[in-house]
Amino acid sequence: MLLVMVPALAVRDNASEALEQHRPSAELLARAFLAAYSAPTTRAAYARDLEAWFGFCGEHRLDPLDARRAVVDAYARTLDEQGLAPATIARRLASLSSFYRYAVGEGLLTASPVEHVRRPRVADESPTLGLDRDELRRLLEAAEQAGTRDYVLVGLLALLGLRVSAACAATVEALAVERGHRTLTTTGKGGRVLRRTLPPELAAAIDELAAGRTSGPILTANDGAPLDRHDAARIVARLTRAAGITKRITPHSLRHTAATSYLEAGAPLHVVQDALGHADPRTTRRYDRARKALDRDPAYLMANYIGGQA
Repeated sequence: MLLVMVPALAVRDNASEALEQHRPSAELLARAFLAAYSAPTTRAAYARDLEAWFGFCGEHRLDPLDARRAVVDAYARTLDEQGLAPATIARRLASLSSFYRYAVGEGLLTASPVEHVRRPRVADESPTLGLDRDELRRLLEAAEQAGTRDYVLVGLLALLGLRVSAACAATVEALAVERGHRTLTTTGKGGRVLRRTLPPELAAAIDELAAGRTSGPILTANDGAPLDRHDAARIVARLTRAAGITKRITPHSLRHTAATSYLEAGAPLHVVQDALGHADPRTTRRYDRARKALDRDPAYLMANYIGGQA
């Protein structure tokens, strides 16, 4: 058996040597891979994941383009030992999978070392804390009292359900009127173009904030520079405290709030999927499961049973 396997291994080695003579460095390949993504936040997320992987390979004196499945398995175990959440580990492995799939597609590798790596199981429900109806009302009131910019930020996140990157990147020139509806067009994850209808109150606040401008970002910092995700997080935290909400709320929590509120209001799952720009309907269903989980808790049934109501 060993004699049969050795020639095959030699063939693979020869093929690998032929590829190595002409292939670029892992860093150069990573730059080309990242350049294929137009959304800055997507590029940044992939860049962080690749940087962590390249660092791991560097610690073990290994070229990332020479990595095998066993190395990726060891990397996944290391991330788990560091206490990273299963969803974070799964995302990092997904980033590596995309990178190596790109390398294979470019003819620089014969196979991806991530292809058969087992991914951690991710919960079917979104763990993000959102706001209930009363809390959302209080937050919107606090934002309105704080000023038009803050109200528009909360509206884009919690009423339209935009990602914080899309909200910060939204521009005045992306506003339009279509068939009597005020709309805002943004670029979502993966470069997906989303056109959303603006509720009248939010549209009026945006008009006030834009103050006759025909271009530029809708949201700006106090110094006139475009608002960034860190500014947005600080504003949301400040408004949450002002509203008397004790939960730790982030911009993504407000996107979660929009998703669950849409579903509570009766919007069909596929409509919510389109509005949020989810490529996979399973992502939207996670919000739906999280919304229903407490309502379905069997403790309610037990209480009714004990009380003789069942």
